[in-house]
Amino acid sequence: MINVWTGATGDFGEASPIVSERLCLVYKPISGEIIHVHRVVTFEGGTQPPEDEMSRHALLLAQRRIGTRDQLEVLHVDPSTLESAYRYRVNHQKKALVRLEGNPASADEG
Repeated sequence: MINVWTGATGDFGEASPIVSERLCLVYKPISGEIIHVHRVVTFEGGTQPPEDEMSRHALLLAQRRIGTRDQLEVLHVDPSTLESAYRYRVNHQKKALVRLEGNPASADEG
């Protein structure tokens, strides 16, 4: 199971529009296994954290989950590229997200 963390900044009122949504994945470079999905949503009036700060926080949360930050990398991706019905890995050499064919995430549940 992948750990997903969502953080948000800004005014959380009903009418507050989303200014940005950013996503980074913490993964094992040897296998491409995604350990942690880190999502940050910024609403109008909020402050977007710098990419390096987002990476550090994602690595810290992944470390808490698996006990080490050794041999972990971070990949920032467009949130719209990740479909919840599928599983993914990271191609470390290409620094690219790879959808695992024929392996829907829902098959793991139940």
